[in-house]
Amino acid sequence: MIDMTGFQTTLGEISSLRRGVSYTGADLCESDGTPMINLKSFAKSGEYRPEGIKFNNGSFKDRDLIKPDEIILANTDLTKEGDILGAAVMTPSEFNGKDVIGSHHTTILTLIDDRVVPLFLNFLLNTDKVRLEIKRYRRGATVKGITSGDLKRLVLRFPPAEEQRRTIDVLKKMLKGVESAQRLKEGYELAFRSFSQTNLE
Repeated sequence: MIDMTGFQTTLGEISSLRRGVSYTGADLCESDGTPMINLKSFAKSGEYRPEGIKFNNGSFKDRDLIKPDEIILANTDLTKEGDILGAAVMTPSEFNGKDVIGSHHTTILTLIDDRVVPLFLNFLLNTDKVRLEIKRYRRGATVKGITSGDLKRLVLRFPPAEEQRRTIDVLKKMLKGVESAQRLKEGYELAFRSFSQTNLE
């Protein structure tokens, strides 16, 4: 029988979390190293910023490589408002088939629950409701951060997988050709209000 009720869970119950790679200035290079997603790779709306990519020529392990269905989340924020903290992106298509890592200022989420569609979780993490919840857990004044332990405590509600996929299809159509971060953010919120409101309350 198909479950049409959706479910509530925590981020720690549906995913494993690992911190990105630590590095020093000496590990950075122009363009012949491994692409590294870092704080400058995130817009506050959750949009990926290709101009923020860095290249790392230091050492790391195979387990540090980011897989296509994994989600990269900013766990640190240096801005006054803390608007980057919690922003989430999936591996950009430009890195398909290539090695890519995240910096220690990112947390990589690997889904372990097949009831959750990765892209839906990525969209959900970028909604105002979840981002505000993440801000509640932030620590520090100048350098703001959130620990993996606190991220695991985030309570999330999901519609059934089929509805998640329908929402993603609509989101993709709405966001196609989006140029501004504000329109991207509005697209997230509108789609979730229209298709998943009862599941996100």
